[in-house]
Amino acid sequence: MSANFRDEVIEEGLDALYKNLGPVKATKFIQILTIPKSDSVKDIESITEGMDKKDAISLITQTRETNKNLWNKLGLI
Repeated sequence: MSANFRDEVIEEGLDALYKNLGPVKATKFIQILTIPKSDSVKDIESITEGMDKKDAISLITQTRETNKNLWNKLGLI
């Protein structure tokens, strides 16, 4: 499956969720499906352990840009 097709399917799926469930229920639905099997705080700490403030902000900025549509839909941008 190409990345373009995968992104298209994800975007259409999110649109359908938000249209049919509304933003709160759609967000809860996504949270339920994506419950991590690991300790997310430890995962985040291991990624950011050696970062200074500037590096951490850069990582957040890059993540926001990479996932801009999702962040918009969730009201995080």
